[in-house]
Amino acid sequence: MYQQIKSKDMVIFSIALMLIICGMTSSAITATKPVHLILNFPFSNIIFAIFTFPIIDAICELYGKPLAYFAASIGILSQFLFVIILQCSVIIPHAPDWQSQTIYAKVVTKSRFVILGTIVAMSVSQFFDVYVFQFIRTKTKGKWLWLRSSVSSIIGQLIDSAIFIYIVFFHYINKLNLLYGSLLSKVTFSILAIPLVYLFIYIAKQYKSTTI
Repeated sequence: MYQQIKSKDMVIFSIALMLIICGMTSSAITATKPVHLILNFPFSNIIFAIFTFPIIDAICELYGKPLAYFAASIGILSQFLFVIILQCSVIIPHAPDWQSQTIYAKVVTKSRFVILGTIVAMSVSQFFDVYVFQFIRTKTKGKWLWLRSSVSSIIGQLIDSAIFIYIVFFHYINKLNLLYGSLLSKVTFSILAIPLVYLFIYIAKQYKSTTI
């Protein structure tokens, strides 16, 4: 029975880790696509709200802070490796008859400031997200999941946006407007993503309770 429960936990954690890695790596591309939903903000804000902070909160709720930190670290390393692979695909000489090199390079190439901003922002924000989540969980004695999930995600994403924009757009005159749109969109999506935390935890607990 112990081995069965242990294997189920591995399945749950692996699925969660897969979602985090997908969210982190895809954001390396989707961050360059601005969308307009009342405000202008990168499409990656939606990805972060669905696949990163809520899932990491769910891991923290199910398995504790150490595994949540581990999952966040794997996500950050995966994103870094993904960006390196993209850069290599641009640098390696293309086929003579391929006419889309310029467009391809423009889409996938990341400046050193974007890479630095992403790594620093995610490293700091994920640390605070997990720390605040666990702190509120301890103070409320495991109650009010919606409170610790929303507060920790909002704080984490606000830190992420502030660091990223001030590193990448340090010399941009209208960086405050970018920051405002990013912050407001992330706060909104963080609140809307709360049911995802409940849903993931519910499915995980239902799966663990089933017998084969």
